[in-house]
Amino acid sequence: GKSLDDIISKLEFYDGIIKDISVGGIKLCVDEAEEKLKKIKEGSYILVSFYLDDTPFENIICEVVRTIKNPFSKGLCYGCAFVDLPKQYQQRIQQFIWEEQRKIIRLYKEGVS
Repeated sequence: GKSLDDIISKLEFYDGIIKDISVGGIKLCVDEAEEKLKKIKEGSYILVSFYLDDTPFENIICEVVRTIKNPFSKGLCYGCAFVDLPKQYQQRIQQFIWEEQRKIIRLYKEGVS
Protein backbone atom coordinates (compact mmCIF):
# COMPACT_ATOMS: atom_id res chain seq x y z
CA GLY A 1 0.00 0.00 0.00
CA LYS A 2 0.93 3.63 -0.30
CA SER A 3 2.42 5.40 2.67
CA LEU A 4 1.23 8.84 3.72
CA ASP A 5 4.58 10.23 2.54
CA ASP A 6 3.98 8.83 -0.97
CA ILE A 7 0.58 10.47 -1.08
CA ILE A 8 1.87 13.78 0.27
CA SER A 9 4.72 13.85 -2.25
CA LYS A 10 2.16 13.78 -5.08
CA LEU A 11 -0.03 16.55 -3.70
CA GLU A 12 -0.01 20.06 -5.11
CA PHE A 13 0.51 22.71 -2.49
CA TYR A 14 -0.65 26.31 -2.78
CA ASP A 15 0.41 29.39 -0.85
CA GLY A 16 -2.14 30.94 1.44
CA ILE A 17 -2.32 33.29 4.37
CA ILE A 18 -3.60 32.33 7.81
CA LYS A 19 -5.87 35.19 8.88
CA ASP A 20 -6.98 33.69 12.13
CA ILE A 21 -5.90 30.82 14.35
CA SER A 22 -7.35 29.10 17.40
CA VAL A 23 -6.84 25.75 19.09
CA GLY A 24 -9.79 24.52 17.02
CA GLY A 25 -8.67 25.59 13.58
CA ILE A 26 -7.63 28.30 11.15
CA LYS A 27 -9.06 30.74 8.67
CA LEU A 28 -6.97 30.31 5.55
CA CYS A 29 -7.12 32.74 2.63
CA VAL A 30 -5.81 32.82 -0.92
CA ASP A 31 -5.64 36.02 -2.99
CA GLU A 32 -6.22 34.44 -6.38
CA ALA A 33 -8.30 31.30 -6.23
CA GLU A 34 -7.37 28.99 -9.09
CA GLU A 35 -10.01 26.63 -10.48
CA LYS A 36 -8.61 23.72 -8.45
CA LEU A 37 -8.93 25.71 -5.25
CA LYS A 38 -12.53 26.63 -6.06
CA LYS A 39 -13.34 22.91 -6.11
CA ILE A 40 -12.50 22.60 -2.42
CA LYS A 41 -15.87 22.35 -0.73
CA GLU A 42 -17.14 22.06 2.81
CA GLY A 43 -16.35 18.58 4.09
CA SER A 44 -13.08 18.40 2.10
CA TYR A 45 -9.86 17.62 3.90
CA ILE A 46 -6.70 19.61 3.29
CA LEU A 47 -3.13 19.43 4.57
CA VAL A 48 -1.52 22.61 5.81
CA SER A 49 2.05 23.41 6.79
CA PHE A 50 3.04 26.66 8.46
CA TYR A 51 5.28 28.25 11.07
CA LEU A 52 3.94 29.77 14.25
CA ASP A 53 6.77 32.08 15.31
CA ASP A 54 9.57 29.50 15.03
CA THR A 55 7.54 26.33 15.55
CA PRO A 56 6.97 24.30 12.37
CA PHE A 57 3.53 22.76 11.92
CA GLU A 58 3.90 20.16 9.17
CA ASN A 59 1.17 18.38 7.22
CA ILE A 60 -1.59 19.21 9.67
CA ILE A 61 -4.94 17.70 8.65
CA CYS A 62 -7.87 20.10 8.52
CA GLU A 63 -11.49 19.71 7.54
CA VAL A 64 -12.96 22.58 5.54
CA VAL A 65 -16.06 23.65 7.46
CA ARG A 66 -16.91 26.69 5.35
CA THR A 67 -15.77 28.59 2.30
CA ILE A 68 -15.98 32.38 2.21
CA LYS A 69 -15.81 34.13 -1.16
CA ASN A 70 -14.65 37.70 -1.34
CA PRO A 71 -17.21 39.49 -3.56
CA PHE A 72 -14.69 42.24 -4.40
CA SER A 73 -11.78 40.10 -5.56
CA LYS A 74 -10.79 36.65 -6.74
CA GLY A 75 -9.88 35.83 -3.17
CA LEU A 76 -11.27 32.94 -1.21
CA CYS A 77 -11.07 31.94 2.45
CA TYR A 78 -11.63 28.60 4.11
CA GLY A 79 -12.70 28.03 7.67
CA CYS A 80 -10.81 24.88 8.61
CA ALA A 81 -11.09 22.70 11.71
CA PHE A 82 -8.02 20.80 12.87
CA VAL A 83 -8.45 17.03 12.83
CA ASP A 84 -6.77 15.23 15.75
CA LEU A 85 -4.25 18.00 16.32
CA PRO A 86 -1.52 16.64 18.64
CA LYS A 87 -1.50 18.00 22.19
CA GLN A 88 1.87 19.76 21.86
CA TYR A 89 0.58 21.73 18.87
CA GLN A 90 -2.58 22.71 20.73
CA GLN A 91 -0.46 23.99 23.60
CA ARG A 92 1.79 25.93 21.24
CA ILE A 93 -1.21 27.64 19.62
CA GLN A 94 -2.71 28.47 23.02
CA GLN A 95 0.60 29.98 24.10
CA PHE A 96 0.78 32.04 20.89
CA ILE A 97 -2.76 33.37 21.45
CA TRP A 98 -1.98 34.35 25.05
CA GLU A 99 1.16 36.17 23.91
CA GLU A 100 -0.80 38.04 21.22
CA GLN A 101 -3.53 38.98 23.70
CA ARG A 102 -0.93 40.26 26.14
CA LYS A 103 0.53 42.44 23.37
CA ILE A 104 -2.92 43.84 22.58
CA ILE A 105 -3.68 44.56 26.24
CA ARG A 106 -0.29 46.22 26.67
CA LEU A 107 -0.84 48.40 23.58
CA TYR A 108 -4.29 49.28 24.83
CA LYS A 109 -2.97 50.29 28.26
CA GLU A 110 -0.17 52.34 26.71
CA GLY A 111 -2.71 54.07 24.47
CA VAL A 112 -4.98 54.95 27.38
CA SER A 113 -2.49 56.62 29.73
